[in-house]
Amino acid sequence: MRATPTLIALPLSPWSEKARWALDHHEVPYVEKVYLPMLGAPLLRWRLRRLRGRVTVPILLDGGHTICLDSFDIARYAERTGHGEPLFRRGQEAEIAHWNRLSDQAMHATRALATFRMEDDRAARQEALAAVMPRGLAGVFRPAAIVAVRFLQRKYHVADADETAHRARLRDIMLELRQALSGRRYVVGGRLSYCDIAMAAALMGVQPNDAPHLPWGPASRRSSTDLELAGEFTDLLGWRDHIYAQHRKARDATRLLD
Repeated sequence: MRATPTLIALPLSPWSEKARWALDHHEVPYVEKVYLPMLGAPLLRWRLRRLRGRVTVPILLDGGHTICLDSFDIARYAERTGHGEPLFRRGQEAEIAHWNRLSDQAMHATRALATFRMEDDRAARQEALAAVMPRGLAGVFRPAAIVAVRFLQRKYHVADADETAHRARLRDIMLELRQALSGRRYVVGGRLSYCDIAMAAALMGVQPNDAPHLPWGPASRRSSTDLELAGEFTDLLGWRDHIYAQHRKARDATRLLD
């Protein structure tokens, strides 16, 4: 009997949410294990047989063997192995690739902006730590939370641009999304596609919504909210909320410490 795939992910990461959403959409069974930044990297390198280079999540494993190394590949895997309405329709390949690329760029910008805010927000750092650690361990590692924030900033080259530059890039992407929608329900075509999932997940980093499967605490919401852009793009946040309400049928997943 084939083993259930394991999704190694971060609970609040938009990249993990893209992968999780595609798996849930296609009703692909999986076990989710929470990745611990810094602490989990050596184990993940050992599993992937990758001693050098950067390792990131989400990653999908099957019986100890790597299936997919990023959210886009995981979504394609779900499309091949699951069932239900397709997210990758023939003739939309270039548009899907384009919007997935913009989604990744938007997520890089929102992650950078969030880490800048977390440097000055102790409660947000503690909530972020609690989201990926058991209650007992979270208290032990709480003093190192600021070290983890700076580790992420170095790992993802956050300081390569300042807050103004990250926000400007994010605004450009949101303006392109607004133009693409122009009163339409979906980014491409007349049905849900991976474009909608990618961009809806990215907008969580502008202002999180109340998706019950995502463990947002008040401080984490604060650090992940850009008040300037959230006020400017209420229409896109409303579109995101509608897409979530109509199409995000999350399963009751158990997240295990990896």
